[in-house]
Amino acid sequence: MPKSITDIREICLKYEIPVEQIKTFWEELEDGRLVTSKCSDCDNVMFPPQSYCQNCLSKDIKWIGLEGEAVVKGFTHICVLPTTFSGEEPYTIVVAEFKKHPGVRAFAWLEGIDKEDVEVGMDVKLTPKQREEGPPYYVYKPV
Repeated sequence: MPKSITDIREICLKYEIPVEQIKTFWEELEDGRLVTSKCSDCDNVMFPPQSYCQNCLSKDIKWIGLEGEAVVKGFTHICVLPTTFSGEEPYTIVVAEFKKHPGVRAFAWLEGIDKEDVEVGMDVKLTPKQREEGPPYYVYKPV
């Protein structure tokens, strides 16, 4: 009997994410606007938007505009690309906290700046983007 067995196989994961309850977010993003969800019962602001409150579990959720101005709390440079991004250049991903919603943070790619110039505490703005094909997305850009 062997002491160990090594089996290397490629795994492909395909996710189907129901978006009906957050459809407004995707429609607004496609039109170049950022919105997110806010609990009508406890005023908890959530990003990415949620169909129920993470704080009080209420389903009474409303949509609010999101200006996107934020402060970088952490970042990393991705130089060894995962297979799904093998066609991309090395990139930087950022976690930043929205200025108008303390405690609410978003995770996104950072564009428009050399990696040597990225630092914690710098101002960025979350900005909608549109692909030629596929769903819209958002990135941070330096302010």
